[in-house]
Amino acid sequence: MRKSLVALLLAVGATAFVANLALAAAGIDEGDNLSPKLMNGAMAKEMQSRAGRLGSSASTVDTIYIGFTPGHHNASNNWWSIYAGSDKFTPPAAGQGWHAPPLKGGMWDFEPPYTDVGGDSLQGWWSVRNQMSGTGGLTIPDHLRPWRALDFGNVANYSYGRNKRTFGVVGVWHVDGGNTVTTVPTSVAWTTDLANNTGGVGWAPLGGTKSAWMGLRRHGDTSVSDPVTGNPFNEDASQFDWFTSLSTGGTDKKFPGYGTQMDQMLYRDVDLSGAGDTSLTVSFSYRTSMSTSFGTNNLTRTGWFVHDPLTVITGGANPNFIQNNSTVANPPADSLMVYVGAPAEGSVLLSDGNSHTIYDPLRRWFGEVIRSNEGLYTEIASIGGTGSGAPTVTVPGSVLGPLKAAGANKVRLVFRVKTNFGFDDELQNATGFSSGGVGAAIVDDVSIKKGVGATTVIGAFENASDIDNLATTSALTAWTR
Repeated sequence: MRKSLVALLLAVGATAFVANLALAAAGIDEGDNLSPKLMNGAMAKEMQSRAGRLGSSASTVDTIYIGFTPGHHNASNNWWSIYAGSDKFTPPAAGQGWHAPPLKGGMWDFEPPYTDVGGDSLQGWWSVRNQMSGTGGLTIPDHLRPWRALDFGNVANYSYGRNKRTFGVVGVWHVDGGNTVTTVPTSVAWTTDLANNTGGVGWAPLGGTKSAWMGLRRHGDTSVSDPVTGNPFNEDASQFDWFTSLSTGGTDKKFPGYGTQMDQMLYRDVDLSGAGDTSLTVSFSYRTSMSTSFGTNNLTRTGWFVHDPLTVITGGANPNFIQNNSTVANPPADSLMVYVGAPAEGSVLLSDGNSHTIYDPLRRWFGEVIRSNEGLYTEIASIGGTGSGAPTVTVPGSVLGPLKAAGANKVRLVFRVKTNFGFDDELQNATGFSSGGVGAAIVDDVSIKKGVGATTVIGAFENASDIDNLATTSALTAWTR
């Protein structure tokens, strides 16, 4: 009697445990109005009987498998060699089987050879890195959880594999006519736009008909495209950044504007080999519309990397990580920064103390644009918030000399926009900030003067080719992003 009672209690307990697992797997709270059923012998026998009656169809209907299938590559309409079939009605080719590994057919197995997919080991799939936003309930300083400080917004510059396939653009900086562009599709107009034919873009060129813009247009606005990738400079370049919505409106994004955790650079080289090139004077016009806010929740407040994301170095004269915590007087906020430094090409010393080959010359960390980890640079401007101006800054010979020597009589002029986490147009509905369609920064009329020589304009940004990222174009003749 006691043994029977114990057995009954164990059976009831096991059933309840399984029921709880099923509820958890379905994402249903235990408090929901559900009535789990106990399994008895008759029910188990009926389930066995049903399983035994399963079989293949005698009609023209059967399981169809679709996926990578060798031998069906077509450069014009089936690059990834995708095909469908079934064992009954579409006999596989020799060495193939429909969804029957290790044979190939109707499935992505990611196994070599990759001759039918252009050498792509992912067989056409995309690999996208997402923000790890969980805290685990721990309150720790940001430099001890540096994975949150990566430049996730640079997914706009995504590139994968030997074919460099991308849904984005090489760099967000580009030549744009702002609200003077009249080819904006009417389908992207909102009733709240100041002028419905602008697609919400809220700025006019600072000089001439166009300017250099660090911003993205609205979804569906294909009026300005990247000549290298062919993709438009719009929010679709950031479509795989920050999937979830914090607001209740369905999306936090409100473009035109700029994104969260971006690090975008626009640069050009200057030849200083002349005998009188003993100083460098830089002038430019700018307009910014950036948030000055930063996170203050100790669980999630996040700093940023300066040179590269390889090491966390918080102290010294040239730190690699700027912290955001209550002990830092000025935590990092969205900024337009301007530098002059020794150009980085080929191999460069990074923050881990090792020399690295620049992996992708078209998509670089700051420490791969100029030799910043060696201290071979000077910051000539740091601008935040909303404003405009036309500064002129001179780099004296005492500062310029070491940069020239390291760069073989060349220096690199860099305009850099770096944004922190959370206060931007990408998360506008969650945090309340909007650039008003202006984006992070607009730059124009960049000029230089070498020593006491004449002033030369090197950045009028009137033509799309003024910013040229082709590998065959020298940074001495065009801006690079």
